[in-house]
Amino acid sequence: MTKKILQKTLALLNVFIILVFIILGCAQVSSNFPKQTNQNNEHYWFVDSNGHFHTNDVKMAQKEIPFTIIVPDYIPDIFGSNYSYEITGPFENPLSNYIEVKIQYIDEQHQIYISEYNKKVIMLPNDEAKPVYHDIIGIKVLQQQSFLYGSEDTIEGLSFNWNIDALTFEVEIFNIPEEEGIKIVESMIN
Repeated sequence: MTKKILQKTLALLNVFIILVFIILGCAQVSSNFPKQTNQNNEHYWFVDSNGHFHTNDVKMAQKEIPFTIIVPDYIPDIFGSNYSYEITGPFENPLSNYIEVKIQYIDEQHQIYISEYNKKVIMLPNDEAKPVYHDIIGIKVLQQQSFLYGSEDTIEGLSFNWNIDALTFEVEIFNIPEEEGIKIVESMIN
């Protein structure tokens, strides 16, 4: 009889410990929700309810992604020092068998959205979007219009797409001059 009581007590204790970890885990995730940060602030890491990590630490993100994450060496001065920088992923597509990682740089007026995934996709130009091709260090880069749809306004920007080996890259810029977008792409290809 004491053996059954001990087993029940241990089972209840296990349930209690699991509940404590769940509660503490939820509290930790909510306290680490994305915040405005610049590159000089401390690093953060959390996993959302869809299983996607969010971080501003490239080294931590790299541990979760099976290919090298390429971040730009150049960010336009128009961002100043007060902007958020976040890497999110992995976004897995089982139908197409690829993994995607996203990087975003945002301040009050400017946005850069970068996608990188481990599948070679040839982007086809949209004739209505006024496509332009650039040769950047021997890599063919497609530039065309891009749109950021919001609840109030639609913002027009530019999209740059290219492939390196079996990887596909897309950089979208909004409220940033074309020349600055090309410099961002160049800094990723170098």
